[in-house]
Amino acid sequence: MGIAWANAPLVLGMTAGLITLKSLIVALVCTIARLKLGTAIRSGLLLSQGGEFAFVIFGLAQTHGILLPKQACVCVCVCVCMHVYMHVYMHGILLPEQIELLY
Repeated sequence: MGIAWANAPLVLGMTAGLITLKSLIVALVCTIARLKLGTAIRSGLLLSQGGEFAFVIFGLAQTHGILLPKQACVCVCVCVCMHVYMHVYMHGILLPEQIELLY
C-alpha cells in the first residue's frame, strides 16, 4: 500500500488512462462493426477494466527482470482499475441512452 500512496498521482493517472484508452478502443471497434453508438459506448465501459491476466504478465515480467520492483505502480494501477470498474460502469450506464437520443 505504501507504493500506492507514495505514487498516488501516477497511479490515478495511469488508472484513468487505462480506463479511458480501453473504453475508446472498444467503442471504436464496435462503431466500425456498425453497432449503435450507445451499444458501442456501453461495451467500452464494460470492457475497460484491467484484468487478472495482467498480474500473470507482470509476474512473468518481474521474474525475468523486465519489470523492476520500483515499477510496481503498474500492478497497483490494475488493482485500482479493477476496484473502480463497477463505479465507472454504473455512473456511465445512462450516458449511452442520452447520446442515442441526440442522434
